Amino acid sequence: MERHQKPTQKTTAILLVGLLTSLVLLGTSSEPPLVSISDVPNLESGTRVELIGLLVELRIYDSGAEGLVLADADGGFTARVVCSGGIRPQPSSYTSIGDELRVIGDISSGETGTLVFTDSDKIAISRESEAVLSVRTVSSNWMLFEGDTIRINGIVEMDGSGSGLRLVECSGGCSIAVGTNQVSLDILVGQQVIVTATLDFDRRTSSLVLAVLYAVPEP
Repeated sequence: MERHQKPTQKTTAILLVGLLTSLVLLGTSSEPPLVSISDVPNLESGTRVELIGLLVELRIYDSGAEGLVLADADGGFTARVVCSGGIRPQPSSYTSIGDELRVIGDISSGETGTLVFTDSDKIAISRESEAVLSVRTVSSNWMLFEGDTIRINGIVEMDGSGSGLRLVECSGGCSIAVGTNQVSLDILVGQQVIVTATLDFDRRTSSLVLAVLYAVPEP
């Protein structure tokens, strides 16, 4: 017949310590809350958060740190991120303007505004720019991308005059003129494509132009 011993005070104490340790580890490993970019200025310093936004600016400082600006394309809000070095490479080595990034960092509020401090180990690409940037997104937020070289998706169509080309939103209703000085897009008319182009604003005509550098059909 089996005999069952009652747990001693020492055994009970060890079990309690183990349970408390497990709870602490679970608490420290839990993911921070995902917050919208528009909420960043309203959060207290020291709050750890997760952000998802489009990369619209990246600067490299002499110290080796990098400054990123993330944008919420739907609302037009932006957040500034300061990224120090970690084990992984810095974002400048693998990201492009327009990529959607996931960032985990700590809020810091001061006289110069609100910043999010992080390191390179806590930044990752959620989606590359060609999967995020549509004609509508770029048109609605053109000031964030003016002068930048971006990868954007759309359908190549002839313009109303039949003498030029436009990149049209896949769902229709929105388009941007296409400059074809460096590459011919005639054989891609009617096709959905991914173009690498520099976004310019022609102030003479108050219109956007995509100066296309490269174009491929959407896989």
